[in-house]
Amino acid sequence: MDLPGRARIAEHPVGGNGQTGPAILKIGCFMVLLGLVNPLFWASIIRGMNAEIILMNTVFSGLIILFGVTLVLIGRSRTTRDIKDASAQESHLHDRRQ
Repeated sequence: MDLPGRARIAEHPVGGNGQTGPAILKIGCFMVLLGLVNPLFWASIIRGMNAEIILMNTVFSGLIILFGVTLVLIGRSRTTRDIKDASAQESHLHDRRQ
């Protein structure tokens, strides 16, 4: 069912060669990278701020990394599922032709 005003996704989230993943996978990788190079964390260490602020920034960076890893795992499972579905459909079509 197409809702008015909503764009319809016309292409498969996995490319023909299986190399490109869904957008959630790319966002997850970006979130992990952002958590690792969190400028607030590194600035607090370089400036020598007190331990509570460094601990707070460490926890915040860890949460960002955890959220990113969760998105990566979701994206990988979707990609794997889509590849399995596509190969199952191809084998089913191949069996019907014979």
